[in-house]
Amino acid sequence: MPHFGQPTAQDYAWMVEQQVPSPNRVVKTFEAHLANYSNRLALATSSGTAALHLALASLGVGAEDEVLCSDFTFAATLNAILYVGAIPVLIDAEPNSWGMAPELLSLALQQRARKGKLPKAVVLTHVLGHCANLPEIKALCQQYHVWLIEDAAGALGSTYEGTPLGSHGDQGILSFNYNKVLSTGGGGALLNSVPSLHERAEYLSNQAKSKKSYYFHKEVGFNYRINGFGAGMGAIQWPSLSERVAKKRQLRAMYLSHLANVPGVQWQIPREGEQPNYWLNGIILESSEMRTQVQALLEQAGIETVRLWKPMHQQPAYAKVSFMSNGTGAQIFERGLALPSDNSLTAEAIAEVCDWIKKGVA
Repeated sequence: MPHFGQPTAQDYAWMVEQQVPSPNRVVKTFEAHLANYSNRLALATSSGTAALHLALASLGVGAEDEVLCSDFTFAATLNAILYVGAIPVLIDAEPNSWGMAPELLSLALQQRARKGKLPKAVVLTHVLGHCANLPEIKALCQQYHVWLIEDAAGALGSTYEGTPLGSHGDQGILSFNYNKVLSTGGGGALLNSVPSLHERAEYLSNQAKSKKSYYFHKEVGFNYRINGFGAGMGAIQWPSLSERVAKKRQLRAMYLSHLANVPGVQWQIPREGEQPNYWLNGIILESSEMRTQVQALLEQAGIETVRLWKPMHQQPAYAKVSFMSNGTGAQIFERGLALPSDNSLTAEAIAEVCDWIKKGVA
């Protein structure tokens, strides 16, 4: 039996030796795990991006439709909106969760309601496994009758009021990329609360092939189903999910024990009722100069760090996309740093990282 770590060559060899049943059965097993976890209809996909694309396509979002989207996010969130030909509108972040600012979302919806043309959907990102302001954002979407899609790509194992992130909106997506809490080497999932939308997404994901005794296609579809080996790796590793998340939370506790009271170091602040998975530990330093100094010291010590996302409105590819700003996302980018967060890290390694950060902020 393979281990419950990242997929290895031995894991794949084990699947071949065991003559794992047909890919369809393996995919259905993995989807059953996802459905039980989320209490949603689950469709396993080739990537989180594919799941986002299917979410929008299944809603019928297309040309002339607006979609309001988190600005402080990974490019895939915005790209999926452009794939369907819709018009994205970027909404800046709030300072605690780094997720979409509800006051800006409210303003955007008010403006569009006055014009008599509401957006087709809102796509919010749960940043680094932390819950966005779901209570306010969900209430606004319900008030204006706008679909809510949760980009929970990095939030597997995170919950709000006991319910997994990705399961609060009308649709949600997960990612199983190589760097996520649970990895299939790639892959994602679309979680759906509406059976008809799930059926539509499943149909589109399989090249829009009709259920006939021969190949029959009335419309253009996508090759977005997860492959059997990827689904098998997900199913094999699924029992270890709680252990993996517990380890992530342990790493966060170690970081906080060293840095919680260090001046100039700020953290994402979980809201009441939230249990983040702490997929990635991000900090904000007092200034961009301090961030540069800390990162340089860590690099000299052989410790790899990366900057947090550059907001979408600052990316050349999206220069013409409308943006509602409060300045928060730009500040997170200028002053933010993602710290080592792999589950293999020891207490000694975390202490060393923190010692260099303390030197950098002194």
